[in-house]
Amino acid sequence: MRHSAKRNPETILDSNQQYLNKSGKADENLFADFLLSFKGGIGGFIIVFSLIILTKLIALSIQEANIFAIESTDFIISFWGFIIVSFIQFSHHFK
Repeated sequence: MRHSAKRNPETILDSNQQYLNKSGKADENLFADFLLSFKGGIGGFIIVFSLIILTKLIALSIQEANIFAIESTDFIISFWGFIIVSFIQFSHHFK
């Protein structure tokens, strides 16, 4: 069984492995991590949605499909891209 060292409740460890006091600076770091994760998630959404549209356009150009339509499932799959990338970005800050 591992024993952990007791920490002073007045200090916390930020993502840069520096101890800070509870003056609100850690909350700003957490907010910045959420913001970076959100930006990464938006990027993931755009990449997945672009790949779906590109695939549909290629299918239309080689006449595999008769019509080009964006369906609700395309947004749902892209939203999963948002979730996965934002989770990876957020967990990357807490290694």
